[in-house]
Amino acid sequence: MPRVARPIIRRCPWKRDRWIADGLRDDQGKRFRKFFETKEAAKAWLSSHREKSLVEGRAGLSFSDNQRADARRALIELASFQGATLTDAARHYAEFLRRIEKTAPVSELIPSFLAAKKADGRSDRYLSDLRSRLKDFEEAFGDKLAAAITTRDLDEWLRALPLAPQGRANHRKTVKTLFSFAIVQGLARENPATKTARPKIVPKEPGILTPVQLHRLLSVADETLRPVIAISAFAGLRPAEVHRLTWDAVNLEERFIAVSAMTSKTASRRIVAMTENLLAWLVRTPNRNGPVCPVGERQLFLDARKAAAINPWPSNALRHSWVTYRYALTGDAARTASEAGHDQAMLHRHYRALATKSDAEKWFNSLPAENADNAISFEPGIAAG
Repeated sequence: MPRVARPIIRRCPWKRDRWIADGLRDDQGKRFRKFFETKEAAKAWLSSHREKSLVEGRAGLSFSDNQRADARRALIELASFQGATLTDAARHYAEFLRRIEKTAPVSELIPSFLAAKKADGRSDRYLSDLRSRLKDFEEAFGDKLAAAITTRDLDEWLRALPLAPQGRANHRKTVKTLFSFAIVQGLARENPATKTARPKIVPKEPGILTPVQLHRLLSVADETLRPVIAISAFAGLRPAEVHRLTWDAVNLEERFIAVSAMTSKTASRRIVAMTENLLAWLVRTPNRNGPVCPVGERQLFLDARKAAAINPWPSNALRHSWVTYRYALTGDAARTASEAGHDQAMLHRHYRALATKSDAEKWFNSLPAENADNAISFEPGIAAG
């Protein structure tokens, strides 16, 4: 058997006014030493330490056979991890138990989260987007406790999704928001989504329509759909803003559109000046009451795109086209960014030099057939916040 060193007290070789209690081991079996000002202080401490060791040794003798067998099995599990101890393992597991002692399965957390967002006044479109992404998350983690989900779990799930980098980024953002809610509710201690890998997103040039394509689209569209297309193309309202717009916010006499805070994506009211050609398209609308978007708007839009032979249809084509041509027309980045609700850096990054001023003039002079012979010159409008 290996010789077990007994603790001794000796004078410190490099500091003769100090004494050392040497040959000591802690409760993990690691060697250590303690320094004292006097020999008497060292003796007193060592006596106390020996008594403590005896007490702990007697406590160990009181372990049941099952407890000793459990300890042996635990040591076998830890054998391949150098330096790991039973105490380390117990502390880690105790922290895990504390983390999950008050939590909920993902299948219960998600409905609470959605209900809270609805109560906060978030739009139907936003809620629908959350439901769509969280459906994928619930399918993967529905039965698992929220507090037990790790960053590694989320990374593996996100990377396995059959999505492009932007889609992965959107799911990551949604799940991060969900766990932030769980923390506030006391159902999680940390947000595992925060440290997940960020997918690299290569920005794509926004797709836009040509002035000819737009005019063809307006010409073949159902008369109830034309206001939607015209407002999107010539006033730059976002799709969600147009969907919530009502005719009482469209003032043809004063020539402006009032985008209310409830309608606006940015939750701030703004007034959008109406261009001459937009006015020309809107006055031809037969029924200007209620919502601007007609019943069956989605199908009418698909029919119009097919009739105008615009395939493929660029994502968010009308909004992107308006920003592009507006910037080309004014040449004023700050003004266009303010009207569009972007920052200037985004404007330069995505929309610069995509169209000429000549193309922009054609875009904003698109008129109904009966007005074509008497085109109205375009005076750039101003959107006021």
